[in-house]
Amino acid sequence: MFNQNNQTMKNLALYSTLLLITLSSFAQLEVTLYGDVNDSTLIKRKQSMEEKGWTVQIRPEDSRGDDSGDQEFINRWTNKKLPAFELTDMNGKNLSNDDLKGKMVHINFWSVTCKPCIEEFPELNELKNKYGDEVIFLAIAPESDKKVNKVLKKHALEYRSFANAELFFEELGIDGYPKNLFIKEDGTIEKIIDGTHYKIEQVDDKATMVPDNFQYYDKVLDKMTNAGI
Repeated sequence: MFNQNNQTMKNLALYSTLLLITLSSFAQLEVTLYGDVNDSTLIKRKQSMEEKGWTVQIRPEDSRGDDSGDQEFINRWTNKKLPAFELTDMNGKNLSNDDLKGKMVHINFWSVTCKPCIEEFPELNELKNKYGDEVIFLAIAPESDKKVNKVLKKHALEYRSFANAELFFEELGIDGYPKNLFIKEDGTIEKIIDGTHYKIEQVDDKATMVPDNFQYYDKVLDKMTNAGI
């Protein structure tokens, strides 16, 4: 039986635990819990989530932020250039890769069926507000204008938004969401962050998962903009 101090430390470890969630094409949630791999509270949470159909792993605290996500996709496109494309945004204006030459770009690939994607919209808005015109912010979804508009009316997103990009998703090999690509001025992909980060916080005496993505995206853009990449 734990004494009060030990139990308090366990609770703090639990509530600061970080989760990386990726929604695959089969709608399966894969979760990484960070903390003491021998923490009995964390192990019980893992077992409880697995009973609900989640795929769960526990990783040491010092590996926080080093998530590989869809490593095959990351390896395929990191330091590469996107293939030529032309898309039409929600306002009927066209965009091609030629329009992005010489500019830093953040592309958020999402889907209307992906709850974690929609939950990170406020953090994406915060990111755009911070960097303004220094970076081009794009949000691309494979579904129809009608479906994308339905989501955007309920959940504001300040990125330039695109729908009907299913063929572009197929060409890139995107089958899980969200995927965030950070592109340098020379057109090569500097960084890919796959999945959504969450943290567990105590809300009304209940452990609640809260989105925690801004710090990761901000770190990448801060490096790109300050280094003049």
